[in-house]
Amino acid sequence: MENYCFVESDGSVKRFHEMKTEWGFDQLLSLETFNDASKGYPVKDCCVFGAEIFVIKPTRKWELHSMIKDFSKLDKSSYLSKAFTAGRRSWRIKVYPKGNAEAKGDSLSVFLELVDGDKLPPKKTVWAEYKLRVLDQRHDKHVEETIIRRGFREFMPLGDLHEVSKGYVRNDTLIVEAEILTLSVSKLFS
Repeated sequence: MENYCFVESDGSVKRFHEMKTEWGFDQLLSLETFNDASKGYPVKDCCVFGAEIFVIKPTRKWELHSMIKDFSKLDKSSYLSKAFTAGRRSWRIKVYPKGNAEAKGDSLSVFLELVDGDKLPPKKTVWAEYKLRVLDQRHDKHVEETIIRRGFREFMPLGDLHEVSKGYVRNDTLIVEAEILTLSVSKLFS
């Protein structure tokens, strides 16, 4: 569970999780500024660094992380996350690591599935607005889409997914997240 966030000077919030346990700055300030005695950073050849950590409660009710380990060894066309409950319904994330249908070989395909959706009572439908995201485990520049349908065949190009410097697959692990924003069950009238 992600309990800690890192707030940068621009106000953006970064989340700590088991795959991203540290955050920081490439350059907090320039060496020239740091060494400028009038700024008061080093005092008598000493400098103190600190960090303040605040626990922030999540603003959304439901969130799921699906970690796919040994990503380079995947050999099936699709993978399902463990089911999670939101709005008294069970959901799963379905990931096609090499794409699905017309996106096969070009894009990562990601979908949110309603478990047993085919067993809904007649004339009932479940409507959900949700976000799907692939986490950037290095730079926190996630690929994210808000959706009011099942998912995306062309969620992100496979070239971007496998580009090591972009950080989507790290330690041979891909993290896909679903966040349900709005959920309702409606009855269809004839």
